[in-house]
Amino acid sequence: MSRRAQSIVFFLLVLGLCNWHLDRGFNANTLSRAAMVAAVVEHGTLRIDAYHHLTDDKALVDGHYYSEKAPLPALLVIPFWWTAKTLGLITPGPHGLLTEDLLALGGSLCGSLPLALMILFVWTRLRDRTTVWPPATMATLPFLGSFLFVYSGSFTGTSSQHSSSSMRGTNAGPNTTSRAVCWPGRRY
Repeated sequence: MSRRAQSIVFFLLVLGLCNWHLDRGFNANTLSRAAMVAAVVEHGTLRIDAYHHLTDDKALVDGHYYSEKAPLPALLVIPFWWTAKTLGLITPGPHGLLTEDLLALGGSLCGSLPLALMILFVWTRLRDRTTVWPPATMATLPFLGSFLFVYSGSFTGTSSQHSSSSMRGTNAGPNTTSRAVCWPGRRY
């Protein structure tokens, strides 16, 4: 099997593992991002007024609600969710286009895919080296045995943020240069 074919097979296996459990749970964090996607696709606006009652992660600006979350994960999912809607692949639920399937798609694209790419990157760097353990084991265990895997199927920015930070060898926190790092729930 060619190296390219090996890489494709390895990537698909890892992506399958990362997608094994996609978080479809309704919580404030994931729903805030999903609400933005649904609002853009269903109503053509960034305002999440139609969904604001589902999440506490929202901002009220001039009488309209917006997601408080960083917009990149939602912006990445919008074209895929719009395409699925256009092709008639989406069945609206009780909250319109904000469905469990949207949460699963967001988790796959923004959590599982980045993690699988990180594992593939590590594996391609290790496969030509002589190691005690097989390169596939050395590449997957540190990731799949950590919090990165736990968040990989959730529609948050956490998995991709922590994955890229761990690859750089830096602290995975939100602000890695200052001495006072702000963590949720901690008072300073």
